[in-house]
Amino acid sequence: MKILYAAGNRVGSDLQLSRFLHRTSHEVKVAAYIRSSQSLKHIDWTLDALDHIYSNKSTKLKELFGHDRVPPAGIREVESWVRDIDEFGPELVISDMEPVSAHISKALGIRLWYCSPIHLLDGIEWERGQRRYRSLLENMRKYLERMPKAERKLIYSPFGDVEMRPILREGYEWVRPYHYYILDRKGGNNKVAVINDRDRISILSKILNCIAPFDLKLYSSFSYNLSHVECFDFYNLREYKEMLSKCCWLFTTGETSIISDAIYNNINKLCISPRLDDVESLLNAILCRWYGIGYDVGQVERMGEYSVGVIERTIGGVRGGWHLSIQRRKTLDEMIGEIE
Repeated sequence: MKILYAAGNRVGSDLQLSRFLHRTSHEVKVAAYIRSSQSLKHIDWTLDALDHIYSNKSTKLKELFGHDRVPPAGIREVESWVRDIDEFGPELVISDMEPVSAHISKALGIRLWYCSPIHLLDGIEWERGQRRYRSLLENMRKYLERMPKAERKLIYSPFGDVEMRPILREGYEWVRPYHYYILDRKGGNNKVAVINDRDRISILSKILNCIAPFDLKLYSSFSYNLSHVECFDFYNLREYKEMLSKCCWLFTTGETSIISDAIYNNINKLCISPRLDDVESLLNAILCRWYGIGYDVGQVERMGEYSVGVIERTIGGVRGGWHLSIQRRKTLDEMIGEIE
């Protein structure tokens, strides 16, 4: 099957896309932003120009698609992409919160699926008092309302496998996120930070290093040689799995792939510091806190010395009042395999 996979412009899209490509046997062409393809050696369409070179004449986009719900984008870039996609002839378009590809798929009559953790926002029934960061999430809610109708709306999230999980709204489905599972977890006392956000890695590593005694191991997809902390390559799979087998406390900025590795391996001291402009990590932080899976410590680099105490308390705290469901949900590739 020919598939176009379009990744949105956020850090978490990178790992989601990378793990899908490593597990699928289908012919896939990738459209992504530089930010959402750091781990890939090749992508077929780089989408940054859609954001940086755009026409204020929205009437041209309206004429091209027949409606005015398409976000601002360079008309020449969009027209070129339409021709390229039509020439490739995909049977399925998968959009991880990338709107232009979704509108193109509808215009060309191609089957469209959404698959993203962002659909936690519009795809589950939020309980009263559950949703924090309300003002920060409202713009994304309005953004989602303008997306074209898709055949399937898949919520890529480990919370679909948690007992007493969130209730889905009509038309949404859970899909099991790709993750690394350690069959014989050895247990241990390793304290680990996984930070794949280039903008925050330096300051967060310094804050974490202030917590003593604290033998911190930092994993990142970026090459860093920091004197104050031991650094490891996130993409060295052998080392990363060994870390998961011995980890007792995991600090992360909240991307779904890292949260999934922690949840499915029952790492019950999970500390999340989301970016305030990253809806994916905000949603994961809210739900981890609500279900007792992890601690939401906010954007700690804005807290000064107080941030050290906040993180220290998570090390001594106890979580683990949650359980995974015995029902095994399907992965994205398994769902694609069901298409006749």
